[in-house]
Amino acid sequence: MNDAQLHLMFNHLPVMGSLFTLGLLGWGIIRKSAEVQKVAMGAMVLVALTAWMAFLTGEPAEEVLEGFPNFEEGWVEPHEHYAEYALYASQALGLVALVGLILSRGREVPIVLAGLLLVANLGVAGMMGYTAHLGGMIRHPEIRHGTTAPTQGAEQGGEHGEAGETEEH
Repeated sequence: MNDAQLHLMFNHLPVMGSLFTLGLLGWGIIRKSAEVQKVAMGAMVLVALTAWMAFLTGEPAEEVLEGFPNFEEGWVEPHEHYAEYALYASQALGLVALVGLILSRGREVPIVLAGLLLVANLGVAGMMGYTAHLGGMIRHPEIRHGTTAPTQGAEQGGEHGEAGETEEH
């Protein structure tokens, strides 16, 4: 398994985890279940940790891709830049969730805290999703149809498959 495969394996965890915790916390709030809310808060802490794994494997994954034909650095830069913001947001959310867990031991989760975490988690889930979209644009020309690399100019041919193949419309 190379570094690019590790990054692909880890980068799904914070994206899907943030969506999972969003749904779980929402369900806990609707059901007025402190236990479910606390499980969601604990899961937010774990999602923050998985965001670190995805972030730390990003640079080594880029080094693997630099050796590929038709690699365009311009698609990586926006992904890297936005990944930092998503990481910081997930770390802040994880920290607030951890503090909330500690402070609510043996008692209900304050509705203000649960609501704050829900709204913040919605933002984190959106940031994670957009970061994943930008990452997908690095090697998936089918999702960047009609756009050019942000810093490198127009795409060069041959990126849609084997040498000699062209894109059909």
